[in-house]
Amino acid sequence: MTLLPLVGCGGWSDGLSNNPPDERKNSVILNWSTTAELNEQIRQLGLLNTEVFKNKR
Repeated sequence: MTLLPLVGCGGWSDGLSNNPPDERKNSVILNWSTTAELNEQIRQLGLLNTEVFKNKR
């Protein structure tokens, strides 16, 4: 499982990397604090079809 928590807003997700919900650390935690970072994380995971967005511009 991959988690994409928003960080930097003072919520519980700020500490998620240091206190993961899975004791075995099987979950990948990819933090983000800007939409640009979120887009990059999603692109690296292969969840964003960049060709679709290129054709819509």
